[in-house]
Amino acid sequence: VALRAGALEDGAPGRPYPVTLEVRGRETEVLADGTIAEPLVLDGLDVDVKLSGPTLDRLGEIARLALPATPPYRLTSRLARDGRR
Repeated sequence: VALRAGALEDGAPGRPYPVTLEVRGRETEVLADGTIAEPLVLDGLDVDVKLSGPTLDRLGEIARLALPATPPYRLTSRLARDGRR
């Protein structure tokens, strides 16, 4: 697991903080890369997310969720939050 983010004290008003998350294990990969404007309240989120692996149940083991066994998968998405949206 690797998480990289901009330091809160280095932030400038109006400039979002960079955020990168990498999780690898059990042949599963979770990557998230983007920015967050207000990290303490999770507002202004704009992150690209990629998930891939041999079966969703392996992702479930990592995330501690009950997920079914599936064929190999590759998912990509964008997560965004701006205020209440």
